Amino acid sequence: MTGSLTPDLNTTLRATYPDLVAADEHPRQAVLGLGAFGHDAAVALVDASDGRVIHAIAEERLSNRKHDWHFPIGGIHECCKLARQQGYKIRSVAVNFRAEEFVEKSLHHLIDQCVSSSAIGSEVKQFLYNGLPQLEYVDIEARNQPALRLQQFLQTLVIDDASKRMLIKRITWYWNWAVKYRQIEQTIDRYMDGIPVEYFNHHQTHAASAYYNSGFDAATVLVIDGQGEADTVTAYSASDGELERVSETRWPHSVGIFYLFATQHLGFTMGDEYKVMGMSAYGRPVYEEALRGMMTVNSDATLQFNETDYLRLNDLGPHGHVVFQFTEKLHQLLPARQPGEPFEQQHFNFAASIQALTESIGVQLATQAMKKTGHRNIALAGGVALNGLMNEAIRQNTDCDEIFIYPAAADDGCAVGAAQLAIAKANRLKSVRLRSCYFGHNVQNDEIESTLRRRNVVASRPDSIHATIADALVEGAIVARCVGQAEFGPRALGHRSLLAHPGFANMKEILNARVKHREEFRPFAPACLHDRVTEYFELEDESPFMLLIGRALEHTQQLAPSIVHADMTARVQSVSPDANADLFNVITEFDQRTGLPIVINTSFNVNGEAIVDSAEDALESFGYMDVDYLALGDYWIAKSDNPNLLPKLDGPTYLRRRIDRFENRDLGLLAEMDVSQFGPAFTATDEAIAQYLGRRRAA
Repeated sequence: MTGSLTPDLNTTLRATYPDLVAADEHPRQAVLGLGAFGHDAAVALVDASDGRVIHAIAEERLSNRKHDWHFPIGGIHECCKLARQQGYKIRSVAVNFRAEEFVEKSLHHLIDQCVSSSAIGSEVKQFLYNGLPQLEYVDIEARNQPALRLQQFLQTLVIDDASKRMLIKRITWYWNWAVKYRQIEQTIDRYMDGIPVEYFNHHQTHAASAYYNSGFDAATVLVIDGQGEADTVTAYSASDGELERVSETRWPHSVGIFYLFATQHLGFTMGDEYKVMGMSAYGRPVYEEALRGMMTVNSDATLQFNETDYLRLNDLGPHGHVVFQFTEKLHQLLPARQPGEPFEQQHFNFAASIQALTESIGVQLATQAMKKTGHRNIALAGGVALNGLMNEAIRQNTDCDEIFIYPAAADDGCAVGAAQLAIAKANRLKSVRLRSCYFGHNVQNDEIESTLRRRNVVASRPDSIHATIADALVEGAIVARCVGQAEFGPRALGHRSLLAHPGFANMKEILNARVKHREEFRPFAPACLHDRVTEYFELEDESPFMLLIGRALEHTQQLAPSIVHADMTARVQSVSPDANADLFNVITEFDQRTGLPIVINTSFNVNGEAIVDSAEDALESFGYMDVDYLALGDYWIAKSDNPNLLPKLDGPTYLRRRIDRFENRDLGLLAEMDVSQFGPAFTATDEAIAQYLGRRRAA
């Protein structure tokens, strides 16, 4: 990637949707929010008058690429088509990153560590902005023009070669990282073709998604994730519609990256952190003492990593990205599990230790942040806020009055946060409690009926789809449900769900064996009528998004054993008629038949697949998986009546069908822009640096 990360454009948003460009006097205006920073790319269409989300979708729901890193052009088209249907004009675009912060907040700090003189440090910083083109990579191996300019500048510095080598490593990583995102910014600006675009700090967009949807007038907002441009943990004092940052922790001090490296140590990959949380119930935190010294929470609500026998600060690979990593001594204490190897008790113990430390750090961060702001309502976002056990520990072990976690707490939610920040910047925005997050594709009868006809599906339309679902669940059937608008965020909340009877002791094993084909230690979640939750779980707060975990009462363990985890907890979804009428009606019918106001609710997808989005996705996934019935809108489809919905396919071939459907759409060249790319310019090997400095000396 020595040239541009971004493709040449063959069209623009203005050219594709000329009728959507806002006129100042138009009464219905919206802001288009883009989550285009990295993984979980997403788009949101938000009403500019009140900050209400009109539509929001993660690109993975369309592309079937889990945690999609591509520019979310599919989501942009979805939002623009809906804006056109509903008579909205696009006032502006808001994006969830600021390219310059890779330099201002990361590289500047690292330069000071590379040189002993503050004067020389200032000289290096000045050179970066005055001497290097801001849209070109420094490629020392290709010896491009920026690399030659840097080489000439280094000749003038009175520092040793070791310091120069370190400067080269840091510049070729962090400066080039900024260049990469400047190029993305430039491409976005060109694509928007005159529509105003604003770029916001990544953590600020997380914080906005949590605060403006919490319903709290005044709150402590805490963002915990892997890494923004530089931030990893930030705390905010929020009141009267405004966010004020009061604390920030910067890379490499990161809870999110710590949990990711632990996840990788256990043989998983990024995005599998929830598996570690599930594993933790089967272990004891016997490694916690070895891990505990690695992290300290300071009184100003900042996080500090400490080098220990088990943790060291290193460069990540051959490039100049600094990171804390586990040492060889930790690998001796617990050898890394390789993918596919069996799980042993030591792995569960390690997961329990990692989880215990994460909960402790979360509680300490929340406690110190609330002390700093003086606000006892707390709102959470960032990828680590998807850790329900940590959230519950904060709820129980701090003096917070109420807690709110944004349902799309990872980077997908930043699309909403960016748009709401842009709106709040222009007009004060009131915080309104979010009680449902059905912002995605709306499966309606015309789509369903045309899909059924095209595929020659045998289906019926019962008088009550909810009663029909309940009857099937009572008989022990597994029912796939696809109805209305898709959920925004990683949790299936009843509109794209698989439902089952929690009272059968072996239903967890049945679901895993027949449908999900996943690790046996992962639990299934209960959806419970909201006014009955306290009858079955130790959970007094509402939990509509499955982001709090409550202990199952003793009789719940007897009545609904398939939703009780090994530690006697459950990730509860509280279901109310105003927020989720469809699932509420299903559970009510089930309760009338069984006396149990709880059903199993798990995501409608197979292992490796994004949660289904459209009627076509639902039919194909139903055809592939071993599920008894599909309740598609008001239509009832039995697998026994439709044995040939799909030919027999292996897993990769099945997953590829949905990817191909997306890639065959006419989305233009932006569909090819993969934000995860890091080309050779980012990796200055020791050999390349030596040659670079050596040629300079020879000259």
